[in-house]
Amino acid sequence: MSNLNSIIKYQQLEKECHRLQELLKNSDYNKKQELAKNEFNNVKLTIAKLEEDAESLANRIPYECTKGCRKENAEGVSILKTLGKDYYEQAIKEFEEANKALQKETDEQKLAEGVELLSKCKNKIIEAERSTLDIQSKSNDIIKRYKDTQAKGAKAKAAYAHNKEQNEKQIADTQPKIKKMKDELAALRASGDKGLFERYDTLLATGVPAPVFVPLSGKDACGGCFTNNSQRTIAELTQKKTVACDNCKRIIYLVD
Repeated sequence: MSNLNSIIKYQQLEKECHRLQELLKNSDYNKKQELAKNEFNNVKLTIAKLEEDAESLANRIPYECTKGCRKENAEGVSILKTLGKDYYEQAIKEFEEANKALQKETDEQKLAEGVELLSKCKNKIIEAERSTLDIQSKSNDIIKRYKDTQAKGAKAKAAYAHNKEQNEKQIADTQPKIKKMKDELAALRASGDKGLFERYDTLLATGVPAPVFVPLSGKDACGGCFTNNSQRTIAELTQKKTVACDNCKRIIYLVD
């Protein structure tokens, strides 16, 4: 009976050890830590895309009108300080100069050329206005999304740090218990009946559900699946103290 008690204790201890291992593996802190990590990685990808969008937006304005206007804002997004203000003012200046020159011109051919130049200057002003407004709108949108994403990243980073700390604390509290149990399991297996442990391992390997060793329930029922066993099986149990359940194949034992 001492060997049977040993393996019964073994399976109880193994069950508790497995429970603690699953607790660590599936802990809320561990899951939340992974979620926060994935969230932060997504934030980094979004930031990189926003920076590409900002650079692409900046490149829409000709270089000569952005010279001296570019800067890095506090969030690190490359934007334009004046968004083509120089280009717009230059177009106005050209229009005014062309109009002034036209007022003094008397030659018909030159008057026609002047009118054409005025038309080009006007189109340039319209184009500059439209481009500037569009770029300003899109730039403001990028900066807003950048700030929102940064805030999201800071939140994810804080969540990761908190859950990592709690997860590590839970591991530090639980791992010594698991180690102690594993040491006890090894000692029980080393000192126990080799045949019983081989039987135990074989039944688990063939799909018999734990616990493998269960007490008799009532007069003839298995303490695992609670199915009634035949009189022949119960007679064998009375004689040998252990017997395989007719239904689930667990090992039924008699309780003193």
